[in-house]
Amino acid sequence: MIKNYKDSIITKIARLFFLITCTYGTTDYCLPKEIVNHNNTFYGSKYIYLTNICLYITVTCLFMGNMVRQLRVQGLLEIYRHTLCLMLPLNCLVSILFWTLFYIDPTLIRDKDLYNKNIRISLFSDLCVHLFPFLSLLVEHKGLIIKSHPCHCIFYILFTVTYYFICYYFSKLNNMWVYPLLGKLDLKNRILLFFFSTILVIFIYKMMMYFIKNEHENLNKY
Repeated sequence: MIKNYKDSIITKIARLFFLITCTYGTTDYCLPKEIVNHNNTFYGSKYIYLTNICLYITVTCLFMGNMVRQLRVQGLLEIYRHTLCLMLPLNCLVSILFWTLFYIDPTLIRDKDLYNKNIRISLFSDLCVHLFPFLSLLVEHKGLIIKSHPCHCIFYILFTVTYYFICYYFSKLNNMWVYPLLGKLDLKNRILLFFFSTILVIFIYKMMMYFIKNEHENLNKY
């Protein structure tokens, strides 16, 4: 942790707000019952969505942060630090991909039949899942010394490969891909999508670590 750093009132309120909203995003209460029932008809349910995987890890990270700051559980500090480093760029990637694809065509990432029946997820719920996790970790890194590590980039590569095979495995079980976009692409373009997503998240990681490093250096001047 940064020596003598104290959260402002605004930062404390933001931490609490994001903890509550992100936790809410993990529950079925943020989804229409039709979508919940639809998800439950498939193997893997909602737990194979990249968004939800990142969300669950983010909420875990937020709780670890509270344990480190409030309860002084120093044994979690390194795990918390590395988790935050890894999830901040991943959540940024999720936000970029989701909102871009949603703007182009919502049915690229949402079930077309449900969407055509006007069964929609509320904007607030989408924010809880596709934006607030990223913003929460931007706030969460305040007061914490985090540094770039070569293993982080290796993690992104392994994560991408693993997640691709998870998607492929469940596409065979369910006779459909977890995201409709993946079903519209052939093998070559699916691999390219995963490849360029990996390049993008590593680029985001490098840029964030650069700016965070400069932020720490500026704090040390005062």
